[in-house]
Amino acid sequence: LLHAVTFFRQNLLPVLNMMCASPSSTWGLPCRNRVLVVSVGFLLHVSIPAFGLPSITKLGTADLSMVETTPVLWKSKLLRFESVRTNYNGFTPRSSAVPDGIAYYRFRGVGDPQEITPPFGLYHAFGSAHVQPANVSASGQDTMWVFGVQTQHVSAGEQVQTFVDAFYSTDPALEKWIQMRALNLSWSGYPMTSFTAFNNAVTRKSDGGYTMAIELGKPSKIVGAGFTSVFAQTTSGDLLQGFQLLDPFQHVYTTSEYSACPTIRQFGDWFYVFTLFITGGGPPRWNLHEVVVRSKDLRAWEGPHGAVPGTVRNPVLEHNDTSADRHIGDNQWNYATDFTESMKALIANATDINNSDIDFCDDGRGGVYISYSWGNQLGTEFLGAAEVRDASVQTWVESYFS
Repeated sequence: LLHAVTFFRQNLLPVLNMMCASPSSTWGLPCRNRVLVVSVGFLLHVSIPAFGLPSITKLGTADLSMVETTPVLWKSKLLRFESVRTNYNGFTPRSSAVPDGIAYYRFRGVGDPQEITPPFGLYHAFGSAHVQPANVSASGQDTMWVFGVQTQHVSAGEQVQTFVDAFYSTDPALEKWIQMRALNLSWSGYPMTSFTAFNNAVTRKSDGGYTMAIELGKPSKIVGAGFTSVFAQTTSGDLLQGFQLLDPFQHVYTTSEYSACPTIRQFGDWFYVFTLFITGGGPPRWNLHEVVVRSKDLRAWEGPHGAVPGTVRNPVLEHNDTSADRHIGDNQWNYATDFTESMKALIANATDINNSDIDFCDDGRGGVYISYSWGNQLGTEFLGAAEVRDASVQTWVESYFS
């Protein structure tokens, strides 16, 4: 209902104002009665169908100082890909094989957090993962793909965050990886050195190819306000061939507002993008929340700043109930922690103005598993876990526009 009220104020109130400017005889009712009839009708129209639709239930805090993650179902096991930051101080220590001050990647069991793969992707961050089933993989084997940007200099003069690397593995234990370049960021008049890339996500297209969403911080003439998402695609179903950037001035969401941390999926003719919006006058009054938009061509959008307002259920994830973010639940198959008392105190007293970096997968048990970040968006962040019961990812995502 609150989402409906927000949508009403932003999109229908101007129409009602125009209606009130018309003669009473047009409707046979005075202005305030016309407004009441239309308002109640609208709220009933958008609220009643929402009952019974798939919805998110937060499970609680899953870790400390962990932000960029992707849940995946690999060999029927629910895992979470994790970008381990240089300042990670969660309840599973940084790998002793990686020197302090170096970022890296790993996978971890969701229900068994002590099940951790060896580190890989050193000097890389802002990663995402994508499972390529054997029947669509060039190798004919189930293949795990990880995409991310190099954020730390390894040699003098090296450019960072101007390209996206890929790591892929057919090893069931995810211990052996091959690295390749997935995307060089450049455009006419904008060399690689002018780009700064952050988060990304990949989805398989209905025609068998792949689409990548990339969060950009530069160049400013492409980005517009804050951050924005541009897109790249493969020319075939073979991820080994890499991605080509689409026109970033045409295929973009959105230059009108801070829009970060994209997660993308395609179902049918539609691309769905979950992205982070920010409101407020700056810290500590920021309000960061997730919205979902959709497009058939990655140019014309349904959602905020689009030609069509989109779903009335935006925002889809927000910190309005901070107790749900801070909750520490009992260990179960899709939630397990091992916090110390000092960690629990940090969780209980931390600033919570942010729900961001959402990603998700089918959980293998008839529902959806979701990971996200909460915290102050200034370096003190936590990993949140959530679920959608009795729905597939496709059913849940499409329900926002049903």
